[in-house]
Amino acid sequence: MNKTEKVYNILLNDIMIGKLYQGQKLVENDLMQAYHIGKTPLREALIELEKIGLAKRKINCGFVIKHIRYKDAEEIYDLREMLEGLAVRKATQNITDEKIQKITKIIDEMEFHVKSKNTDEYSKLDICFHILLCELSGNERLLEIIKNLQYQIKMLLKTSIFLPERGINLSFNEHKELYIAILSKKADKAEKLIRKHIIKTKKAVLRYLSSLNLS
Repeated sequence: MNKTEKVYNILLNDIMIGKLYQGQKLVENDLMQAYHIGKTPLREALIELEKIGLAKRKINCGFVIKHIRYKDAEEIYDLREMLEGLAVRKATQNITDEKIQKITKIIDEMEFHVKSKNTDEYSKLDICFHILLCELSGNERLLEIIKNLQYQIKMLLKTSIFLPERGINLSFNEHKELYIAILSKKADKAEKLIRKHIIKTKKAVLRYLSSLNLS
């Protein structure tokens, strides 16, 4: 990786873990000192964060970490429903034994963590599962968009499985049902299931945000 990529990955990670928080002003001199980096790679990294929707520029203020609010979440899940529906359809239509092995590996690991009630590891695999299905679609532009949407929603909420309407067991059952449809090469059913899964998650997330009054 070049210097810009390294700085970008460091900043991205710190946003994901909350070290850099929503609404925070990104003062370049402070960041250069804190991360021991130069002005050019920092500026380029901030521009990349702006491109994926995690930062934005304000006139006479520089860059700030973007707020992800109720309307943002609504738009993100609407896009995920459509795009991941397409991705799963494509992945199912083009499924191979090698691709099945990759999906099976994640499903098996998810099931292990469900039984051991390890929600942190399960939530990581949840994201990996969705990203993998987009990768298996063969559409690189679609994959890039989905990754960016995942970053934005994760900045708002680490995982949805802790919400009252979700839970680790319900989440896994929905993933397992989708997995079976993909193995059976039922593209229509697989697309319907992923859309239903995302719609349910969306409703739970929006109710949670509404309770926090994050309009």
